[in-house]
Amino acid sequence: FFWFRVENDMSREDETALPEWTTGLWERKYIQREGKEKEYGTVVRYLQAKEEFVDVRVGETEKDTMAFAGVSGWVESKKELRWHAAFNLDPPEDDAKVWGEIAAKTHTTEDFGRVEQLSTDHWMEYGSDYTEEWVRLSHEKTTNYLSAKKAGHFLLIANGFFGYVSTSTKPHTYCIGTASDLEVTHSASEAVKAGEKLKLSSEGWTISESSTIPFPS
Repeated sequence: FFWFRVENDMSREDETALPEWTTGLWERKYIQREGKEKEYGTVVRYLQAKEEFVDVRVGETEKDTMAFAGVSGWVESKKELRWHAAFNLDPPEDDAKVWGEIAAKTHTTEDFGRVEQLSTDHWMEYGSDYTEEWVRLSHEKTTNYLSAKKAGHFLLIANGFFGYVSTSTKPHTYCIGTASDLEVTHSASEAVKAGEKLKLSSEGWTISESSTIPFPS
């Protein structure tokens, strides 16, 4: 997903809560565009909690690297997932503006796809000109998670993993890693590299009311 569609933009008005099986840490196995061979070169990690998500895609070249973070929605009648990105590696978003639109359910998105659940750990995504295969990397249910944000920053912790965004660095930081020690495993920029551990101050963050675990100390 996160490819421009030929369909019209979708708003949040008809979206409902995500099915529980969509939560967790996912890996994209491949993307196959219409009339072309399957592509395996981009390493994709997608962390989905009850509503929020972080998606990091490390390509073989810089131009193939992408990253997003924000809120997801579900349309049951279409078996459709939608992604509303408050953060985008390139081009950057005005995160404060987008968060406001998301809360007001006025934000529209071109990022959506029809999904076919093959099992609790395996699903396919279909777009107008591509197919993607996804498999789960974490197998426990996302019953406890943390979602926190402040201007230019976003932190999501779920299923023993974290996703983190910071637009206060140059280049901007988009990364995913293990929650126990905040060690980065996948990064979309040189601002932080795999193997590094994040050191985050707890000051200034707004924690979502639905969060069930504390800010990491």
